[in-house]
Formats: sequence, structure tokens, C-alpha cells
Amino acid sequence: RQVVVAEPSAAGSSADGLLGADGLVQTAVAIVPLPPRVRLTSSGWSEQRAHALLDSLRQTRKDLRLAAREVEQGGHGPCSIGDALRYYYTTFKATREYAALSAELKARTQKEWVESMQNDDECHICERAGNLLCCDQCQRSFHLLCLSP
Repeated sequence: RQVVVAEPSAAGSSADGLLGADGLVQTAVAIVPLPPRVRLTSSGWSEQRAHALLDSLRQTRKDLRLAAREVEQGGHGPCSIGDALRYYYTTFKATREYAALSAELKARTQKEWVESMQNDDECHICERAGNLLCCDQCQRSFHLLCLSP
């Protein structure tokens, strides 16, 4: 896999340095190979310990303090918050597992937000269904006639 990197050329003649003499945007393109994907065990962590941290991060929604505690209590050896932070930022964030975890947590958060924003099916005042006005700030719904000015 490769990445294309575009940079403004030095030949630009406008004040911002992006337009050439012909008025078109000038760029220099370089194709840069991506670094190989990092494995969970790249920094010396055992596969079991790395997966224990991954599972803990999933359960705690990336709370590294709690995840480190769970790894240690799970019998995977001492794991300070510093160890967890170092592993997280130097190894884990470059793995496919990190991308999958981030996508999973974003989807879960979005789903929970959508579910929490659904309004009631009954009027908050008279507790009957019908044509309701839905509040934008909370989950309550009201009949127009039930609201007093």
C-alpha cells in the first residue's frame, strides 16, 4: 500500500504560493510507502497481556487507568498506568485492533446517543398518545392543548 502526498510547489507566483503563472494550482506529488502494520506484541508485551488490555479497553471505553488495573488483577503481571499509557501510544494505536476498537466504540456511542434522544410516545402531562410536540432538549412530548402559556 502507498500514500500520495501533495505539497505546494515552490514555483507558485501568487501571494499564497499555490498558483502558477498559468493561474492553475501547482503541486508536487510524492508516493510514500506506508509503514508495515504493527502487531499487538511489537513492544514486548505477551499476546495474552495485550489481548487482556484490549478487552479491558473495550469494557472501560478506553479508560487506561481502569484497564491497567484489570490487566494486573487478571493475573497478567504488574501493569501500572505508565505501562498502559506507554503501550497504548507507542504500539497499540498503530494496530488494526485499535482501528477496530475505535470504530466499535464510536458506533456504540452514536447508537446510545440516538436511543437516548427518542422522545416519549405519550404526553408528559395527560399521559395519552396522539399528535405530540417533541422537546428538543429532553425526551418529553406534549399535546399542544396540554401546554399552558
